[in-house]
Amino acid sequence: EFDNWQILSQARFLKYSNKKIYITDEGLHKMFIVDMMSGKQTVSGYLGSKTGQFKKPTGLMVDDLGNVLVGDSDNNRLFVYTMEGKFLKMVAQQEDWRYSSPHDLVRMGNYVMAVFRGEGMGDEGVIVKYKVAGDSGLNTPESGSEIGM
Repeated sequence: EFDNWQILSQARFLKYSNKKIYITDEGLHKMFIVDMMSGKQTVSGYLGSKTGQFKKPTGLMVDDLGNVLVGDSDNNRLFVYTMEGKFLKMVAQQEDWRYSSPHDLVRMGNYVMAVFRGEGMGDEGVIVKYKVAGDSGLNTPESGSEIGM
């Protein structure tokens, strides 16, 4: 797809779950899934800002429900995929442009905590708490769910 993919590739985040490796690549704007048992490789996403497209995918998490959560850094949102790489839904960030670029994700009980950086250089970042909603991933966080850093 890219003639110079070796130069553009910037693999950044790596997770292992259920005998699969998940990788986000900021330079190619993709998520790769490698099944370690079968050797099958799956690719999701491409450059853009529409549903299912990435601009620098960053944070990556696989939850106990089989959802893969991916931070879409330059589009300021989170995506939820199946473990096989099928797109499920987009979770928009609150309309608070002081924070952008979800960079890391961690599950804590019925919540997912996402780290966002501050909008300007030197601005403080924030941790946003998302409630896990059934088997389809996350809901948009409620106002006031931010924890300053």
